[in-house]
Amino acid sequence: MRRIPRKRRGERNRFFQAEGVDEMLSCMLRLTAEVSALKDRLYIAEKVLEQQGLTMSSAIEAYQFSEAEEAELASSRQRMIETILAQLDASPDVEDMTDENSKITEAA
Repeated sequence: MRRIPRKRRGERNRFFQAEGVDEMLSCMLRLTAEVSALKDRLYIAEKVLEQQGLTMSSAIEAYQFSEAEEAELASSRQRMIETILAQLDASPDVEDMTDENSKITEAA
């Protein structure tokens, strides 16, 4: 059985030799955790509303956001992007990636 070598306190273990692979996997795991939490909360919200006799599928499809709601969602989206990309924070390309994501979001 292969043993994982111990590192000094504060150093991260490296599992892949290729540069950036460990960081990308960490980002993917953070994103997966976020999506999982959101799915659980949405499931619970749907069940609570169903118990109260409300179905939300059609209401969600017809909902129109106000400008304030759109701004709040954009801010929340930016925080999520920063959280997920935090592992890559040492990389100079992170700001370019978040700026590019903001441009894509604004265009949508």
